[in-house]
Amino acid sequence: MSDVFPLVLSVFFVPHLLNSAGRLLDTAIVVWAVSVRTPADLGTASEGEPVAVEGTVVVDEPAWEARRVVGPAGRPVGAYLWRTTSQSRGENTIDFDSWTVQAARSTQDSGLEHGRFSIRTGTEPVRVDPSWLQEQYDTGRLAAIQSGKNVWIRFRHSLWNAPAVHMTADETTRPLDQLVDLFENVDTDGLEDHELDSVPVRDGDTIAVFGRLGVEDGEHVVRGGDGLPFVLSDQGFDGVQQYLRRRLLKHGFGVAVPIVAIVAIWTYL
Repeated sequence: MSDVFPLVLSVFFVPHLLNSAGRLLDTAIVVWAVSVRTPADLGTASEGEPVAVEGTVVVDEPAWEARRVVGPAGRPVGAYLWRTTSQSRGENTIDFDSWTVQAARSTQDSGLEHGRFSIRTGTEPVRVDPSWLQEQYDTGRLAAIQSGKNVWIRFRHSLWNAPAVHMTADETTRPLDQLVDLFENVDTDGLEDHELDSVPVRDGDTIAVFGRLGVEDGEHVVRGGDGLPFVLSDQGFDGVQQYLRRRLLKHGFGVAVPIVAIVAIWTYL
């Protein structure tokens, strides 16, 4: 009986430990790939080599329903990161911009919709294929989302919070019940608390991508695969490296705290 109380307290820390461990592992994989494998210069790189490319976005084919999801105004959208959220009952958060208390929201689904777009580097356009992100994080199409799906413990977290994506452009939020005609399997009942957030990659934006160089129909393509992640950032490579270091510290701390707590519980109780 003397071990029951420490065991119950230890179990309380397990969900947080698993969440932080998954996020730390995912971040470490991306950091290792980006830092260990020195990318080749695009002008001299051979097919199959890792490359880091930064330049201006040129949209050839807009992403699916971007005008409805992101908004009709502005430049064409080559891709957009999205997530659906619902209100977390009984939980609140502070909006530090307006200094108001608002209801907290939890992510239901997330993914990436993309059309056909390239990066112009000054010499030649390089097509960007971000499909590795969809495959790695097992995301479906936005049209196929199902309301109400949520996982309370995520060892592999959502694409919206993935370390391989660092998007800081203006976020658009739309009520999901105003977009129901876009979806195939959404139950229209109870959607008043659900929202759709999106962050776009627009024509003319400057982005940086890291991946493996390929050649398709005589055209250079950057994509992930064969053990190399695909990284997308709208803050350049310095920005994404700072972002990854912050994630390592944050989630490393998130792993250390519950471990220390569990050890202390079994040592002193």
